[in-house]
Amino acid sequence: MEFKQLKYFVQVAKDLNYTVASKKLFVTQPTLSWTTKKLEEELGFKLFSYDGKKLALTKEGEKFLGQAQHLLKEYSKTIEFIRRSQDKITGQLKIGIPDLFADCFFIDSLMGFIHDYPGVRTNIVCNGSLAIQEGVQSGKIDVGIISHLNPPITLEVIELPNYSYRPVVIVSKNHRLAGRTSVSFRELKKEKFILLSEEFTLGKLPVIQCIKNGFTPEIKLRSSEWSFICDAVAHSDCISFLPEPLIEKYISGGINVIAVDDDQSVIPISLITKRNVHTSLALQKFVSYFLKANIN
Repeated sequence: MEFKQLKYFVQVAKDLNYTVASKKLFVTQPTLSWTTKKLEEELGFKLFSYDGKKLALTKEGEKFLGQAQHLLKEYSKTIEFIRRSQDKITGQLKIGIPDLFADCFFIDSLMGFIHDYPGVRTNIVCNGSLAIQEGVQSGKIDVGIISHLNPPITLEVIELPNYSYRPVVIVSKNHRLAGRTSVSFRELKKEKFILLSEEFTLGKLPVIQCIKNGFTPEIKLRSSEWSFICDAVAHSDCISFLPEPLIEKYISGGINVIAVDDDQSVIPISLITKRNVHTSLALQKFVSYFLKANIN
């Protein structure tokens, strides 16, 4: 039995009309009828009788109505108590997250926490994953949501299985690879690279993968601004790597996008905190809230 079933039953009992009750509850009439039938099956008795013209409560339904109203009242008190408890949780929380993740993946979770815990002063620090990792290690950042290569054992890492991304290669419209749909790292040996700064995972991963494929990439330029990198690639014969979700959401024109033929290039996203240190109640609540929202 769910509280939603009780709520629906009480509303139908008040109106004695499925159509009227469904409009007040913002559900369809078939949904309301089906929910009532399931509740009757669970209880083992009929809640309503219908003579073809008018809906009425049965004797069992009348008795159950008082119990249902009492349960809903107590449920409302409990929710209000939890809300007030959340309001009393105070403190400061510094969350590190790359712009890409905040915008494309987790904005609802972040704003939901801020709304539900108004007593916590939350500071969002947007930076590259590796810079955030260092911030968590040093204690300057309380919790990070990052993509990672090999996080140190001093960090508690909770992988978010529903979230990952692939890097893609971007080239100018006139580049020799512009007509390709995919490319391997081995084929990039003679290319000139423009990469994100080293505080970003994609500032290091392409270099690691190139070395694994037998060559050191020729890096012409680094930048922390993906928009500048796109413009630089569009006006040169260099290539670069950016996260696929970024390309899908923001970028069009001036560049061609090429998939990377490398299964190891799928980059996981995780929540990180520092191990073996005292954690504030605000941090505990954030971790619990965030994981509940993002792990099925």
